Amino acid sequence: MPGGYTASVAAAAAANPGLQVFQAWLALARAETGGLADAAESYELLASPGFSALPLDSAWMLTVPACALVCARLEDRPRAARFGSAAAVHERIGAPTWLARTRLEWADMLVRRGGPGERKRARTLAARALETAVAMGLRSVERRSSSLLATAP
Repeated sequence: MPGGYTASVAAAAAANPGLQVFQAWLALARAETGGLADAAESYELLASPGFSALPLDSAWMLTVPACALVCARLEDRPRAARFGSAAAVHERIGAPTWLARTRLEWADMLVRRGGPGERKRARTLAARALETAVAMGLRSVERRSSSLLATAP
């Protein structure tokens, strides 16, 4: 039940107001369950100004990927560079499942934007996400990457 999921994450965020990771996951829960206006509101609290509200603590590696996923859902063009930052961190810390998800969402956003050269970059990212998804058994990422590759010329 989507409302139950979002309500659970909202309760965790309310119970932990000083932990930005919960705010990031609340924004993501809202975006994934169709509440884009609410997701945007939560996201803006984290993203402005320049994501300076995100502390470089032990939760950072969970907070930034959630923000990157919300960025994609909201098509936040000015802040899309965060995908590259998130991907670099995932590579550095050896987090292939997060890296595959980040690449997939980044590719999806690029396809939807459709700017010069973005489809080619999206195909590269989706192919790399697919490769990792197959190797790691990430069926949802595999399915979505394959679909993106099949529909993005």
